[in-house]
Parts: sequence; C-alpha cells; structure tokens
Amino acid sequence: MIEQVKKELLYILKTAPKIINNPAKLSELSDYSIRSASIYQDPDSLTIAIIIYSLSKMMSRYPACELPNWKEIYSKIMNEIKQARTDLETENISDYRNHAKNIMKIISTCDKDIKLYIDKVIEKAKIKKGSKLYEHGVSIERAAKLMGISVWEMMNYVGKTEIIDKDPIKTDVKKRLLFAKKLFNIKK
Repeated sequence: MIEQVKKELLYILKTAPKIINNPAKLSELSDYSIRSASIYQDPDSLTIAIIIYSLSKMMSRYPACELPNWKEIYSKIMNEIKQARTDLETENISDYRNHAKNIMKIISTCDKDIKLYIDKVIEKAKIKKGSKLYEHGVSIERAAKLMGISVWEMMNYVGKTEIIDKDPIKTDVKKRLLFAKKLFNIKK
C-alpha cells in the first residue's frame, strides 16, 4: 500500500468516529477520501469512501435516536473501525481489508427495514464516487471498473450531471475577439 494512501486512510479512520452523528461532515470526509482514490486509483480508498458516504446517507435518513438497535450497530462499527485502524498502523493490510468488508456488512445488514435502502445507497455511492473519479480526470471506463459497476451506469449518471459541461476557464467573448484580432494583426 502506498504510504500517502495509508496516511489518508488513517486520518479518515481517526476522524469518522468523532463525526459519525453528523451526516454532512461524513459526506465531506467521504469526498476527501475520493481525492486520493482519483490520484492513486486505489481500491482501499474507494472502499472507505463508500463506507463513509453510506454512513452519512444512513445517518441523514435515520438519526441515531431513531435508528433501531443503534447502540449495538454503533458499537460494532466503532469496534471494526478501531481494529481496522490498528491493523493499518501495524501494516496488517489483509486484516484491515477484512474489517472494511465487515463494516460494509454491518451497514447493509443493520436493520431489516432499511436493508434495501442501504443496499441502494451503497450502489448509488459507487456510482457517485465513480463520477467523482471521472471528474478528477479518470476515464469513465476505468472509474466504472474501479467501482465495480457497469460503464452504462456511469455514463447514465454522468450524463445527468453537469460534469461534462464544466469549463474550467471562462473567457469573456470580447476578450476572445480582441485576442483573435491581435493574433491576426487586425486593426478594426
């Protein structure tokens, strides 16, 4: 595992427990993790981004006080995060990945009533995070492959956003005209 990715994963694993009841901050933390995923195209960063994003969606829909069995769920998630962090610090990458998978399982099976919602959120998270990869310069095909979704799903989502339409450099039409005239030595 790349050292910078490891540092960022540790930061996320240390921060998430502190903000688990704040969906907006969890979403920001998820976006933070996607930056390293777009640079390194690292599956561990993508997994954490999906986990944190899924937690943020779950918490925005079901605040802790309304979620059945929250204390048990919270305890399991915190235990897995703590163990994942310890394994990552001690370079035990295989066990770290197992704990990340366990967190995903807890999220998707924490309550029968929201299981379908969580599964849908995880799928949407993959698509959304794939679009973030695309926005950061990764090809649609590569982003879809990294997220484990079809290119069609990615293209369908990206086509509904304004990602393709974004023009990083906005130039005034008058300035462009003056530049063209200057370029071709036109006086009028």
